Amino acid sequence: MNVYTSQRYMLDLIIPLYESTASQESYDNVKQQQLNTLATAWACGLGYDDCIEMAVNLYAKWMKDPDDISIINPNIKKTVYCTAIAEGGGKEWDFAWSVYLEAESSFERGKLLEAMGCTRDTEILHRYLEKAFTKGSRIKQMDALVVFYSVAKNVVGRDVAWNFLRQNGRSIYEQ
Repeated sequence: MNVYTSQRYMLDLIIPLYESTASQESYDNVKQQQLNTLATAWACGLGYDDCIEMAVNLYAKWMKDPDDISIINPNIKKTVYCTAIAEGGGKEWDFAWSVYLEAESSFERGKLLEAMGCTRDTEILHRYLEKAFTKGSRIKQMDALVVFYSVAKNVVGRDVAWNFLRQNGRSIYEQ
């Protein structure tokens, strides 16, 4: 693992917490669930290999059986989706898009919209922004801001979002 000093320091703090909460089958209370959610988000976000591997494996398992909603713990879905899409490629992104199109729950659609902005593929990010701001696309106009934010907060997507905004600012404003 090649990480910066402050990132290494944060990982040294987070890893024991992540490992202690990730190994539990069930939680005694809501605080333990929340702790697991946060520890997983931090561990994966800071690039902890075990966390990334867990997320990628769960997502791949879900891709093989998309109807089994129990594969991914609801408390860590957002992190698993984002991590797997960031680590994966077009196949993982396309899977999330197809699930988004079929999802009935607005909560689930929101998680997927955010996660699809995690990809590191700049072409996919640009197309995603185009979909979000094209009338008649499958993304609701009120969700376009979620898409823009998810791309803009991605280190790889910042420039994509900025360039998209500069090129399309007037039409976005008119919408």
